[in-house]
Amino acid sequence: MNLISCKNEKQVDKSNPFFSEFNTPFNVPAFEKIMAKHYMPAFEKGMTDGRNDIEQIVKNGQTPTFENTILAMDNAGELLSNVSSVFFSQASANTNDSLKKIEVEISPKLAAYSDEIRLNPDLFKKIKYIL
Repeated sequence: MNLISCKNEKQVDKSNPFFSEFNTPFNVPAFEKIMAKHYMPAFEKGMTDGRNDIEQIVKNGQTPTFENTILAMDNAGELLSNVSSVFFSQASANTNDSLKKIEVEISPKLAAYSDEIRLNPDLFKKIKYIL
């Protein structure tokens, strides 16, 4: 029996190493399994997840605290942090034309994503309340 989701979510490619635990000593990325085609879907999902995390912080009706605002922000977008660390390390240490193309494509998207969070007036109000 096939169940169809009512949500408009893209299916996650289970072969993408970023969408599961690395299961390596010290949880080090399995570089031999990561291909250029894995980066963009992981970046996109990471930004979507991060936006959802930030939205939860902003919509939290509790009084802003270090834990429910600052710490929650620090933990937001874990996938994006992981993908970015791996990608930019790889792109600087062992680049190729595919990685350069991804870098050109993802850089403005990451800048816009970062601005979206840093310039979020509701999030800023919560942070200002704490400080």
